[in-house]
Parts: sequence; structure tokens; C-alpha cells
Amino acid sequence: MFSGKGGVGKTTCAAATAVHFAGLGLRTLVFSTDPAHSLADSLDLRPDKGTKPVEVAANLQMVELQADRLLTELKQKYHNELQDLLTTGTYLDQEDADQLVSLTVPGVDEIMGLKTVLDFVEKQAYDVYIWDTAPTGHTLRLLALPAEMDNWIKALAKVRWKYRQVMSQLARRELTEIKDDLLLSMKKAVQKVSKVITDPGQCQFTGVTIPESMAVEETKRLKDSLRRYGITMSKLIVNNVSPADSNCVFCRSRYRQQAVYLTNIRKIFTDCKVQQVPQFSEEIKGIPKLKEFARYLFPVDTKG
Repeated sequence: MFSGKGGVGKTTCAAATAVHFAGLGLRTLVFSTDPAHSLADSLDLRPDKGTKPVEVAANLQMVELQADRLLTELKQKYHNELQDLLTTGTYLDQEDADQLVSLTVPGVDEIMGLKTVLDFVEKQAYDVYIWDTAPTGHTLRLLALPAEMDNWIKALAKVRWKYRQVMSQLARRELTEIKDDLLLSMKKAVQKVSKVITDPGQCQFTGVTIPESMAVEETKRLKDSLRRYGITMSKLIVNNVSPADSNCVFCRSRYRQQAVYLTNIRKIFTDCKVQQVPQFSEEIKGIPKLKEFARYLFPVDTKG
């Protein structure tokens, strides 16, 4: 998982990491849940509007998850059950239920988007999964969803159970025609999300920042928030570091300003593996440039 303040280069880091692992011969899927996708641009591809992975290179596929389309597919699959959930034991008529079904329940589209990727994990379709998340605030909201959704599902299931009990007593027989396929599907999705993202053996969370005040402060808040969700930021990439020994006066001045924040980063993130990536003179776009970028993320040990 890669996350950080908008504009710090997390998509570039995610794409370069994917290119690196694919180059090692590992079947790799890189995917984005950022509503403002830029993953295809980073890989120098035309954006794909679907929800299925597309081929990028040998061993490498990518998908920009379209949460709204996944939610539409969910509604189509469970349309009758969604109506049943809304009308069972309420005073809502068919028209009211149809209007509510047409609305987007906050968080459901994101959960279903992530569930799609976890389905790939379950099928063992790939060896490595690289997740390019949305900027910090959106990522923290997504990480809070499993617990929130779990509570929501429990409450709704309890109401459904009470209704079934009452109707069974009135009918003097056990009613079993009410199906909870959607609730069970959502419950399993929530459990899988929580299990994967909190297990350091399955998921590595990498923060991305730049040596500037606001970016460092936001990254610190991200790290502290992750701890509350039981997630450890094990790696931090500091991007766009100006060269210290450049003949360029501007570059040397820029580095002196950055040096203050680089020192703070080493003090604050003592339990993270911190890696610095220099500022490039050209835009990082396409496989060749991403391979060059990846050399700083995965340096070769020249000591043998």
C-alpha cells in the first residue's frame, strides 16, 4: 500500500515498485482506488474505463478501479434484495425503496472496490499486489470503513432477525424466504479487508512524502492514525530530494532548506525504513523511466 499527501509522487512510487517486481518474474497487479486516477498516465497508457485488469508488460497488469461502476454492478446483482432490505418491516412503498436503492450508500462503493481486489488475492491470480491509494484523508476514511461497515451490517442483520421472528410467530411457521446474500457478502468483504490490511505478513504500508513542512506533518499524522487502526508504516519514501553536491546554486540552496526536514524525518520516523529519491530533471512516465526510478527504491547491494 502506498499513501501520502497529494502530489508527493505516491503513484510514481507504486508504479515503479510494480515494474520492479514484474521485472523479477513475479506476476504483479498494480491498482488504484484514487477517484482521480493517474496510474495509467504514469505507465504511459490510455486510461481504461473498465473494472478488469489490463496487460501492461510481461508479468504486469493494472486496473484503475471505477468504484461507481462496481457499485452499479452490485445494485444490479442485488436489486431485489436491496428493495427487500428497505421495505421489510418499514412503511416504505415500492417507489420509496426504488429511490433509496438509486442512491449511493457512503463507503459501500469503496468497500466493494477493495473487495474486487481481495477476490484476486483469494484466487491467487498474482504474486504481488501494489495498491496506489487516494491521498491521505481519503485513505484514512477508507481504513475506518471496515469497523464502521461491520457495525452497520450487525445492526441491520439484527433488525432483519427480529422481523423474521415476529412474522414467523404471526404466520405460526418458520419463514425462510428472506435472503441475506448481500449482507453475508458485505460481511465477508469487511472481514477480508480488515484481516489483510492489519497483517504485516500480508500487507506492507509505505508512506510517501517530500522534504517540506506540510508534507512531513501530514505524513506524521498519517503514521499516528495508522497505528490506531493496527497498521504499521514500515517504509517511508522521501521523494524529490535536491542534490547536495550540485554545481547549480539554486539546487544547493534548495537542498539546504530540505536538509532541515530530512533531519526531522530521521528523528520522527525512527521505526521506518527511510529511503531518499532524488529529484529528476524529466517527468517519470513510462516503463523505462519507472525502471530508472525503481533503482532508488531497490538499490543493488554493491558490497557483495
